[in-house]
Amino acid sequence: MSSGNSLTGGAWVAAGLVATLAVVTMVVQTVVDMGEGKTLPGAVWHQVRYFTNLSVILTGALFGLSFVARRWVGGSWPSAAMVLMVMVAVVYHALLAATHHPEGLDVLVNISQHTALPLLVVVVWYFFVPKTGLGFATPMIWIVFPVAYAIYAIVRGLLDGKFPYFFLDPEKSGWLGVLGYVAGIAVVYYAISAVFIWVARRSPI
Repeated sequence: MSSGNSLTGGAWVAAGLVATLAVVTMVVQTVVDMGEGKTLPGAVWHQVRYFTNLSVILTGALFGLSFVARRWVGGSWPSAAMVLMVMVAVVYHALLAATHHPEGLDVLVNISQHTALPLLVVVVWYFFVPKTGLGFATPMIWIVFPVAYAIYAIVRGLLDGKFPYFFLDPEKSGWLGVLGYVAGIAVVYYAISAVFIWVARRSPI
């Protein structure tokens, strides 16, 4: 367990596991992308188009910095990162998995990003991440991340003609459809956050 914001024993190891899995996942993703002919900068630029990759990077950074500092950093944002990873899993398995067919190393990346890492983060959050101060208003701050991402992805798609997800592409979904999906994702994100805040009040710490 962790004591307050300090990281000791199992909590320190757990934070390191999350950070390591996130880093390894993105390294393998980069290898896959470069194997398809992209340069290193090109691979990184391609990766930051996607909500999944940005969520993995944020999660890895928060848990990695916490591991190095031996204390939880970022205030409530480790909890926000956990909800982001759950959101990644929910959206992928509900909307994208049926039409996504990875091959080779990308299969491992896909499993890690959309299943293994979200599950690991939830377990680590439940047992080790401090939850003092979390309230049902807290997700209104966290929700800035997915909404800002949606704006970024749409603007980038309008500029280069490439949209990361069909539901953010106005040509495929229409502007009303895009706005509906963004609003729906915001609502689902808040709902998932609220469930975990309720769970937080029954967790060991």
